[in-house]
Parts: sequence; C-alpha cells; structure tokens
Amino acid sequence: MALSGHYNTEQLAQLFMNNWIGFTDCGAKCPRHEHCHFTKQDPYRPGKLQDIRCGPALETLQNFVQCTFTSACALSRTQRQGYIDAAYHLTQYVIEAEWYLGGMMNKEFIGWLGTTEYRIGFFSLTVRLREHLDRFAGELSKAGLFCIKRTLILVEGQSEKLFLEKLRVVRFTWFKDLHVDTYEGLPNRKYAKLRLFTQRLRKQGYELFIQGDCDARTQSRFDDLICKNIVSKDHTFQFHFDFESAFPPWIQLAALQSVGLLSDVSMATFSARMATPSRKSLGDSLKEEFSIDLSKYKTALASALADVLIRKEEVFLDRKFWQTEIGSFLDAIRRFGW
Repeated sequence: MALSGHYNTEQLAQLFMNNWIGFTDCGAKCPRHEHCHFTKQDPYRPGKLQDIRCGPALETLQNFVQCTFTSACALSRTQRQGYIDAAYHLTQYVIEAEWYLGGMMNKEFIGWLGTTEYRIGFFSLTVRLREHLDRFAGELSKAGLFCIKRTLILVEGQSEKLFLEKLRVVRFTWFKDLHVDTYEGLPNRKYAKLRLFTQRLRKQGYELFIQGDCDARTQSRFDDLICKNIVSKDHTFQFHFDFESAFPPWIQLAALQSVGLLSDVSMATFSARMATPSRKSLGDSLKEEFSIDLSKYKTALASALADVLIRKEEVFLDRKFWQTEIGSFLDAIRRFGW
C-alpha cells in the first residue's frame, strides 16, 4: 500500500482501517465472539450479531497510529513505506490472534474439528502468527521506530548454549529477553549460511552477539561478519582457550566432582597440578595431569558449571569474579542485553 497526499491522525487510521479491516459476521466467522465485548446484537435479526469490523484490531490500529503519527511524519519516503507495512502486519496479527485464541478457548469449535490429528494441527497453526510479528519488527526497524531490542546470542557449541539457557531459566532476570542459539557444526565451506542467517535476523529486528573460541577459524568468521557490517566488533566475545577453561579453578573442580571426576582430589592439589608455566586449556591439562578425556563430559560439565554458580549466587557480588574470563563474558552479555 502506497500513500499520496496529506493526512491527519484520524484520516490515516481511517484509511488503514478501510483497506485492512473488513466487516465480518462475528457470530458465524469468529470463534471468540462469546468472549468479545465489541460484538453487537443485530436489531433486525433477533439472536444474531451485527457484521462489524474486528474491534480489537480496530482499536489497536487506531492507538498505534495515534502513538506513532508524529514520529512517522518525520520519516523519509522509504521509511514511511516501512511504517505502513509495519502497521499492516500488526493489524493482521491482531485479527488472526483473536481468531486463533477464540478457537483455542471454544470447546465446541475444537470438537467440530473432528479427529485428534486436525485438532493438534489447529493448535500447531498458531505458530504462523510469528510471521506477522517478525515482519512487524523488521518493517518498523526499517523506519527506525522499533524501540525494543531483540537479542540473539550465537554461541559456538552446545555446552555454551546449555550453560546460558540454564542460567536464564533459573537465575538471571537480565536474560529474560535474550535468545540463545548455536552455530556449532557449520564448517567454513558452509559459512555463507551463517552470514545469510544473521542477515535475515537483522531484518527481523534482532541484534546479534556472537561468541567463539580463540582459533583461526573463529577469527575468520568474526572478521568476515564485522567487515560486512553484520555484527559490530563490540558484539563479539572470544575465550582465550575455550568455554570450560574460562572458569576459576574452584568452580572447575566443584563441577568436575559433581559429574564424578577427581572426587579424591583436593583444591590445593588441583590448583598445583593445573598451574603449568605455559597455561593450557582445561581439556589439555586434564588429559596431561589426570588422563581424563574431557570431550566425553562436555555437556554434563556445562550443566554442572551452571549449577555451581546457581548454588553459590554470592559469587556475583564478588568483584573478582567479574574480572575472570567467564565473568567478563557474562558481563558483556548483561550489558548487551540492556
């Protein structure tokens, strides 16, 4: 939809409404009519409802235009088109969400669907609402009016993802609006897929934070993403060796012992044997000093490391913890999330 001419707030909202919100028979077409206070009895058809425009969509659209009109007036022509498209997808989201929500609350409607397969399929179809929300966020971002930062943390492996997800669910409010995913197993020959993936996310309004280990392959990835303006340098974090090696020794030992390793080793012995002149990764040191293959325990250890921090929450009040490598990583995520 393209616009020409001059509009005030009411005229613009009315134009959008006329194009995007049609009249419908609420009683026959919308399964939420029993719960909606916008419905009206038809004076000419006893027991029937009037054909009206969707009330929730209408009020949402009017409120959206009212709140954004002044900012929209200052937009460039290209940005205004993004604004119009955002308003459209917001309107369609409300219309479809009302219909799906009504259907999910309406036992008669669910019964009408017949077989279990069709009923499960109906509930599954609600994921389509994400398409409108993603388009709304993306188009509003084009207009420079999307004010909520959506954050995706891309981590190198499943261990990092498990660790962060566990902290988010159990402990940290500053993880609430963060999403965590992994790019594990994406070799250099398929690296273009990572670039396309991140580009699509930016169009949907996401900001990216990417973590990796300190190796040539990771550095190449980061440099390419930074060069192509897909992610900024201050939105990346690289561990000196790897994730497991970033923790203070006392946390490492507590986690190792919780997964059944080094149960008879004291903290003093562990620190002495792991403190080599040319510091190695935790995995290399465990193999050399204790003949332990850490690769067999990576997932369990990641969960245990999170458990140690959750149990010892006073550690987050210790300034020294935030100066460790894992502390710096969590602090970077915390600052980025806000």
